[in-house]
Amino acid sequence: MAMLRRPSRSRSQMGGPTRVSVRLLGGFELRLVPGGPIALPKRKSQALLAYLAVGPNETQPRDTLTALLRADVPREQARNSLRQTLFTLRHALTPAAPELIRADGDVVVLDRDAIDIDVVAFERLARGERPELERAAVLYGGDLLAGLRIDEAGFEDWLAPRREQLRALALSAFQQLLTQQLREGNVQPALETATRLLTLDPLEESAHHAVMRLHAEQGNITAALRQYESYRGILRRELGREPGLETRDLYHAIRRRGVSAGAVPRPEIPLIGRSAESDALVRTLDSAWARRTQMVVVLGEAGIGKSRLVEELMAEAARRRGHVAVGRCYETQQVLPFGPWLDAARASGMMADDIIEALAPAWRAELARLLPEADRGRSRAPAPANHPRLFEAFAHLLEQVAATRPLLVVVEDAHWADELSLRLLGFLAHRLPAARLLLVVTVREEEAAEARVLGQVLTELDRERRLTRVRLAPLDRADVTALVLALVGGSARDAVAAGLAEEAWSASEGNPFFAVETVRARTEDGVRSHAAGLHRLPERLQLLVARRLDRLSARGRNLAIVAAVVGKEASLPLLALAAGMSDAEVEDAAVELVQQRILVERPGGVDVAHERVRDAALAGLPGARARMLHRRIAESLEAHYAVRLDEHLAAIGSHYLAGEAWERAVTFFRRAGDRALAHGAHREAAACFEHALEALRALPQDRAVQEQSVDLLLTLRHALLPLGETDRIRDALGQAAELAEHLGDRRRQAHVAVFRGSYHWWVGEHARAYELAARGLRSGTDLGDAALCASATYFMAVSHETRGSYRDAVRLLRPLATSASGGISTAYGSVAAPAVFWTSHLARSLAELGDFSAARAAANDAMRIMAPLHHPFLTVHVSCSMATVALRQGRADEAISLLEQLREINMVGSAPVVFPINEWFLAYAYALVGHPDAADLLRRMERLTDDARFTYYYPFWLTLLGEGYLLLGEVEEALARADRALELSRKRGERGNEGWSLRLTGDALSALRPRSEREIADSYRSALAIAEELGMRPLVAHCHLGLGKLYQRTGTRQEAQAHLTTRHDDVPRDGHAVLAGTGRAGAEGFVVKTLVSGARALPALASSRSSPMPHLRGLCQPAEGQVGEAHLTIESRWDSNPSGGEGEIVALRLLRASAPACGFLLR
Repeated sequence: MAMLRRPSRSRSQMGGPTRVSVRLLGGFELRLVPGGPIALPKRKSQALLAYLAVGPNETQPRDTLTALLRADVPREQARNSLRQTLFTLRHALTPAAPELIRADGDVVVLDRDAIDIDVVAFERLARGERPELERAAVLYGGDLLAGLRIDEAGFEDWLAPRREQLRALALSAFQQLLTQQLREGNVQPALETATRLLTLDPLEESAHHAVMRLHAEQGNITAALRQYESYRGILRRELGREPGLETRDLYHAIRRRGVSAGAVPRPEIPLIGRSAESDALVRTLDSAWARRTQMVVVLGEAGIGKSRLVEELMAEAARRRGHVAVGRCYETQQVLPFGPWLDAARASGMMADDIIEALAPAWRAELARLLPEADRGRSRAPAPANHPRLFEAFAHLLEQVAATRPLLVVVEDAHWADELSLRLLGFLAHRLPAARLLLVVTVREEEAAEARVLGQVLTELDRERRLTRVRLAPLDRADVTALVLALVGGSARDAVAAGLAEEAWSASEGNPFFAVETVRARTEDGVRSHAAGLHRLPERLQLLVARRLDRLSARGRNLAIVAAVVGKEASLPLLALAAGMSDAEVEDAAVELVQQRILVERPGGVDVAHERVRDAALAGLPGARARMLHRRIAESLEAHYAVRLDEHLAAIGSHYLAGEAWERAVTFFRRAGDRALAHGAHREAAACFEHALEALRALPQDRAVQEQSVDLLLTLRHALLPLGETDRIRDALGQAAELAEHLGDRRRQAHVAVFRGSYHWWVGEHARAYELAARGLRSGTDLGDAALCASATYFMAVSHETRGSYRDAVRLLRPLATSASGGISTAYGSVAAPAVFWTSHLARSLAELGDFSAARAAANDAMRIMAPLHHPFLTVHVSCSMATVALRQGRADEAISLLEQLREINMVGSAPVVFPINEWFLAYAYALVGHPDAADLLRRMERLTDDARFTYYYPFWLTLLGEGYLLLGEVEEALARADRALELSRKRGERGNEGWSLRLTGDALSALRPRSEREIADSYRSALAIAEELGMRPLVAHCHLGLGKLYQRTGTRQEAQAHLTTRHDDVPRDGHAVLAGTGRAGAEGFVVKTLVSGARALPALASSRSSPMPHLRGLCQPAEGQVGEAHLTIESRWDSNPSGGEGEIVALRLLRASAPACGFLLR
């Protein structure tokens, strides 16, 4: 959607009075500038405003308007309808512009001078010169009132010719603009203009001709040829003729040219000393071209030759008729989600029409979230990010490109990549195992240690043997000498060349970039003799590069500095705006800089040749000039990217921040943070909010600024929460509390108190958490703030839940869940549905109480509310609650199915807290059914138990780990986890977790040799006392079963029978496997018989290890009392002989895993 910019307003006016703006080209949008949209839902109100805005006159007789809008009814009725429409319209406009529309007697008047109308601006600009034409192209977002349908003949009679008139004007403007862009050689802007021209008139041959030529000039031969085939197909279908002679000649010329090596220019610097590494990369290219997707990471220090090595690979891929896409990461751009992928897609031709059209509409719509050109003129996907589908859309895009030609994707400097870009990289390596695809990333080793997500992605791919590592070491002396001789054209016998080689070796110590810069500096000086006493690099290198910059023309130096300050690849028009130079001046200066190797050409413009060059260019820049340049660049980015401003918010904010334009920095970073948060890019969102706070601290601390600071600190908390950054959350909330108290703002104080309570809950301080939440509830009640009351009540409930007061938690959560509307709460930037949390925690508490029917209903409600939000963090939260219910109920296979699906979501999310939650549950569920990956996953999760990010539910995680170890037969490990969980549960006052850890202690002690029957009984009885007090019926049943087994083993048959025949009639029949039953003692010991659904139990039996279970056997037969329904009867005998103990434990776990139950029978 094009952003409307009123041409006649200067930038200084942007802080002036609020104006109303209406966009009619490409749809209908009414909004305040500055401000937000104005709701005008009635189509006839929209039609009326549009007609008044761009109709024949701004003053219209009422009869004319009724004829347009209600010609099918009597005159008086039509006039009444018009009055109602006018009332609706004026009511919507009243807060901002009450006098915009006036009704004077029999006429209606619109004050066109008081409203910004895109059609009016477009008509004026479309008749202007080059700058005006460019702005007109931005304004023309599509047909007049596209998508607005009014079933009135009079209105359609006016709209159709007016629409065609504007379309013809747009065609003329685009044709003029394209002609000028082609004449000036502006390839990428010309390609965009020609493409837009073809959306208006698919039969415009000059545009097809231009697109073919431009694609060919970029080396994208396939796209050029397909453009011709597409055009020829249209002509044959529509007109039954062939393209013109000139276009056919161009087609044949491109075909003869084939895939030019010019698509990836051959580097001027020779590749020396890297034959082994180059061979390794070529082998991965061979494998990828044979439909075995490969992933390579090239590692080394700055300047070691990573990019040069990859350039050689790119040239080889181009020679093999491959498609090459490059995305670059920049240190200053890490807050931009998907930055390198967007650059790669746009600059490489991956967004060519033929490729995009081959995608399913659903994937085009998903891509359009980030690449609007992927779905031109079609409906947009909903705003909230759905990372699994967005990642899947990227996979389909790459798969489609690779189906036409093998694809090489390079991500340069991945240590600076944003988190989502890195997760997408890992996802693609998993998702496309058999595509003709090679993924290559370059990484500075000195920066890699700080790139935690990159390390996680690479480690995972390493573990799965999907990754090839190529590490570049410094060149040896012989290779540096060979490099220097190749550059200067000398020989080893040439004393001057040899001296220069020695100098380069001394200066570079084997770093190729430093060696090349030394040679360049010396040859440019005309000095080819050895110079003694050289400084060590990098100081020496900076002097060398600075000397080269000093030799540039004034314009060249100016442009080099501006390009360095921009901080990333930039188009020449953008640099012209930022440098205050004309297009011709910028082009001349750019040519000079490229020739001097200060800049390098990129598909989207130019970039500084190396970070060392950037450092040298900025080294002597005075602070005042640097700030001025940053402000000018920010303003230029705003103007240049007006159509796609959302993609550049963080970059603009960075420049305003560096330029000390504090208020603008706050505005842009806050918008960037909100956008990142909505896309689930939590780390990037947090960085943006912290930058905004930095700018706020630089402003005079009046009340408005302090209020904004409190709100931003609370918003920062929401971004940090899924990252598990507890220390940063604590600090942010502490600052917010101080400011709110200083302001005396009771509402903000209450919100801060509630969120501080959530922090204390997270770190296990539940009494303090409850106290702060209760304080927030009292304030919310006094203030009449329902949302605040609900938030406080929720945190009081989760404190109850974690302390084991499940009935109190249910008491508080049920009214919230019942009243939940499920709407998204955006208070303080929280992109989440509170009802999702209310209902999912309700499900957990109900499961602990054994009310499984109600628990499953609550979990299903949470899933229903969450589904349309498409938010990874919420998806994992709800699904883990459903898995908790399933595991407590004994439905291990159901839990595994849920948790394995979540792995894909977790892989693409940017919330590191949620991934381990999923894996902890999955490790336990795998252990329950004897899955072969259980042991490995348990040990991986063990390493996270001391991570401060996972302190919430800490005893619960330890108990899960302990149970997992016990199921694997590692009794001592299980007992150690049980002891630690018990200690922490008691310290924190988590009674429910204390009960489960005591039960685990009893189970683990039962498996020891020799056993301590008294200690075992004490553990079970202590757990049973807690379970009965708290109403934890599943735990009650487990404890009775443990005690029954213990007394059976010691020969105390009466007590064993008492525990094993305990009835729990109040537990639903879809409850736990051991919750109900009757039995009797036999002469040869006890046999526990469990009735379960055969379809659910058989897979668990099939995957279990039968050899350690001599007492276990299974058969299918109709269960007693279940006529016509097949069940599986699992029998396990416990003799008084102690040697049967190991089989007893394994058999019981299998019953627990596979039997969701009817009950147990003792005989």
